[in-house]
Amino acid sequence: MLLRKKEPNKNMWNGVGGHLENGETPYQSMLREVEEETSVKPASIQFGGILTWQGFAIPEGGLYPTGGMSSAGGMSSAGGMSSAGGMSSAGGMSSAGGLYIFTAEVPDKTVIENGEGQLAWHSRQFVFTSNQVVSNIHYFLPPVLAGAGPFHYHFKYELGNMISRDVRILPSWINIHQPIHF
Repeated sequence: MLLRKKEPNKNMWNGVGGHLENGETPYQSMLREVEEETSVKPASIQFGGILTWQGFAIPEGGLYPTGGMSSAGGMSSAGGMSSAGGMSSAGGMSSAGGLYIFTAEVPDKTVIENGEGQLAWHSRQFVFTSNQVVSNIHYFLPPVLAGAGPFHYHFKYELGNMISRDVRILPSWINIHQPIHF
């Protein structure tokens, strides 16, 4: 998990992540971002679905106004520690952008220094329940790690509080191996 130094979600534990590069697939971006932020090079990652939101502190459509070019991801070690995250899509979501959710098994729990914040492994219990963890993770990560989906997890916020959440069928246009151009 990453204890973020910057907004959004400053001082909250969240998944690691970054930006999609032009022409990169969400899958490629996730592999690159996990290695850049953690120095871990997962052999493979598993797609867990997408996460979207409305009314959060960042604009609908993702972290960035030009299509939401962001990525984040998570890892789960063989020892039962976990993290979560996703990547945002460049297109196809009209009313709310979002994140692609990935997980990966890793053999080594070594933590490096990171300019984005503090990296640390936490128990699944902590990640699933702590008020120090970004709240939507409590709802999407347990089914993702249990092998559900992939699904579309959608959250609505009002005045900084989550007011609703639901799980939807994954849109047919989602393709984690298709390059995104912007």
